[in-house]
Amino acid sequence: MARFVEITKEWGVDNESVPARMLIAHTGFNLVLLRDGKGLTLQPDRKGRIGVHEITKGFSISKVKKLLTNFNRPRNLTPETNATWDDLLTKAVDLANGDSARPIIVTGNVRGDVILKAVRQKREDASINIAVVSTRTIKVAFNYVGYVISQRSRHEHTTRKEGGAVELLKQLNRVFAPQANIVFKMSRPAQWVWVEGDLNKIVTLADLPKFKDKGDPAANWNVFFVGEAETKIVAGRKGPADHDAAFTVPGISVVEDVGGKDTVVHEAGHFAGSTKDLVFGGHDASEGHPNWLTFSPWTLRTGSKLHWRYAIEFNARAK
Repeated sequence: MARFVEITKEWGVDNESVPARMLIAHTGFNLVLLRDGKGLTLQPDRKGRIGVHEITKGFSISKVKKLLTNFNRPRNLTPETNATWDDLLTKAVDLANGDSARPIIVTGNVRGDVILKAVRQKREDASINIAVVSTRTIKVAFNYVGYVISQRSRHEHTTRKEGGAVELLKQLNRVFAPQANIVFKMSRPAQWVWVEGDLNKIVTLADLPKFKDKGDPAANWNVFFVGEAETKIVAGRKGPADHDAAFTVPGISVVEDVGGKDTVVHEAGHFAGSTKDLVFGGHDASEGHPNWLTFSPWTLRTGSKLHWRYAIEFNARAK
């Protein structure tokens, strides 16, 4: 039986839901794969709320990009996300030229919910629910924390360097742009921020007032990098209380050196409105996603996938 599936992981198609679901940017696009769909006719919304453009054998990357250009330059195609979409389009063209599956570009013309069907002689063989939503932009500032004890004594609390911010931004957009139509942009170049006086080796919530106002006021989200961060330290216990890699409060995240790119992505979810570990630690069976770890630096089982419900919630909150 035919089915709509993701072209590759983390690209905005939740095919573990029944029926499958995906998000598309209003005046933007996304891609989906129709498996076992030979001979089926694609039946888009009759009201023209979405457009359907199949990538067939003989297509090249340049031909696909020309097709997208004719669509008035999609709003979700930005300098920050070009590399992400190039990867997906390349994969789609490869599949069209060497696989029986059918890669399909779906464009979002009007906001709202719509169903794309694949039919044979008017009988539905497969379908996918599509939400056409606005593309949201989040301005993020990456701040590298140090402290100054005297004019001659300046110390970098984090071992990270500003050059790493570019890769962090790419990772954020790789996860959120295709899945939630959220584009992250740097509000200013990454830079060091300096605390006057000593700063505890382990930074906790109690230390936040020392540097939180040194971020970029023009940013929606300020990320501060420190050597080690814990929500709190329990008196009488040796070492950190809970071994956090980061913590987030409204508009601010503090990330330690151990936390990699996936940790920043995880905290972006908290910034976007999630306060429940369920969103990141897995979904219960009632949601149809048992054993699906959504964000996890500790396993590569499915990568940083978003349940469609949370993708829609994150998009709505990122205003």
